[in-house]
Amino acid sequence: DIKKLADFSTELCAEGAVLLKNDGNMLPVRDEKISVFGRTQINYLKSGTGSGGAVNVRNSINILDGLRDNEHIILNEELAADYERLVKEHPADYSNTFESDFTDKEFVPDDAIIEKASEFSDKAIVIIGRVSGESYDNVPREGSFCLTPNERELLKKVTGLFKQTAVLINCGNTVNIK
Repeated sequence: DIKKLADFSTELCAEGAVLLKNDGNMLPVRDEKISVFGRTQINYLKSGTGSGGAVNVRNSINILDGLRDNEHIILNEELAADYERLVKEHPADYSNTFESDFTDKEFVPDDAIIEKASEFSDKAIVIIGRVSGESYDNVPREGSFCLTPNERELLKKVTGLFKQTAVLINCGNTVNIK
């Protein structure tokens, strides 16, 4: 029964989300403006590599569209359009699942774009993504267990201009966010 399986899968996903910290009641976001950073808002990772790779599902939406579908979120659509353009110009490449660096190079918007976004909203969400599997995701190096320089720079710039920032990790394993 596909409907029951879809409902069960949705329930599992909700139960699998972990909130580590919620300083200043950043979450939940309700009837507030938010700015979303990180290419994974569009290149949502829904599977791993090896035997868990290339999962094809009938119903999947990326994080950005999920936020758009929430009537209680006022999304910074100008920033979202910037990310949609960048991802279209620089698509993700997972063609070689055993040799590729699965961490797509994260975009760090110009200071003016981040500043304009902070004028739109006091809250930001930064999404960091990792493909996991075949032990690629547990190596103590940048782009695996550790943040890349671009990810660290993005976090520094966003947290420096926004009053509150949530970091969403889209990964099947742990990531050191320090």
